[in-house]
Amino acid sequence: MKASAPELAIIIVGYNSQEYIDECFASLHKSSYKSFTIFYIENSQDGSAEFIKKKYPNTVVFAETKNQGFAVGNNIGITAALKQNFKYIFLLNPDTVVKPDCLQELMDAASPKTILQPLILLEKEGVKTTQVNTAGNILSYLGFSYCGGYMEEAATFKGKAEITVASGAGVFFPAEALRKLEGFDPLYFMYHEDVDLSWRARKAGYDLFLLPSAQLWHKYSFSRNDTKFFYSERNRLLFILKNFSWLLLTLSLPFHIVNELLLCLFALIGGWLPAKLRGYGSLIKLFPTIMRSRGSARKTQVRSEHQLKHLLSASIRFSEVKVPLIGVYNFFAGAYWLLISWLI
Repeated sequence: MKASAPELAIIIVGYNSQEYIDECFASLHKSSYKSFTIFYIENSQDGSAEFIKKKYPNTVVFAETKNQGFAVGNNIGITAALKQNFKYIFLLNPDTVVKPDCLQELMDAASPKTILQPLILLEKEGVKTTQVNTAGNILSYLGFSYCGGYMEEAATFKGKAEITVASGAGVFFPAEALRKLEGFDPLYFMYHEDVDLSWRARKAGYDLFLLPSAQLWHKYSFSRNDTKFFYSERNRLLFILKNFSWLLLTLSLPFHIVNELLLCLFALIGGWLPAKLRGYGSLIKLFPTIMRSRGSARKTQVRSEHQLKHLLSASIRFSEVKVPLIGVYNFFAGAYWLLISWLI
């Protein structure tokens, strides 16, 4: 009699991740829950694929010839897992370490209509802390997204709680949700693809919850560079153009204009203005594709924007964002949201 397949597929996309792989994989294999298969997608040819094949031979490895980005890399693993009829899929960053009971907690809480976010803790300079990296990400009506609960103590989070965005660093899906949503949108390449997928999941009728009893550590550090600024800013605008209604876009347009002018000033001061302008140029080229994707997203929609607007934030309250007069900005952003949100 043929043995049944494991219920859980774990998908890990690596890019120059060799230094993290062994600890990540070792933590998974020390889990109390054992019925899983790991799919590893190597996007950088840094030797990780060969290392995994030797030390963790039961892993399904895809060694890509070029970096296709985080979104496409995950989609390769998702497609393979769906073909093998796994019931649940856990997307995980390679620079993470799961606690021994993390997978069991996720499986115990699993539900066909629920997407689960483990409590993701910070590992800093080799020290596994009790401080939070993210307890589910925040999303503003201007498209900004950032870590919720950042630097708070893990003990603050007691029970299952609704979140707006599940971080791509570690998120647990019913496989059918990823089949219905067709995985990540490859337009994003990297950054904001988890925001897009979470919002589409919400519109398609799925619930997103933080599960604080399931925990992992993430070797996270906040940083800015030219490439990150380009993708973060381009993809923020890509997200709102693709996912927000014409009503919300029209009502919020005046503050979007103010916001873009301030961001261009910020980019000029920081030396990232060329990256910001390249983002605008890329969006113009992608505009016909974005408009087509708006139509595709509507095919799975069962919830209206009116039903979801309570999930949107009106301000940026992330300690790593050290911008002069951020309090003044938040006041006016919040006031403007109060002015328009009742019309949505």
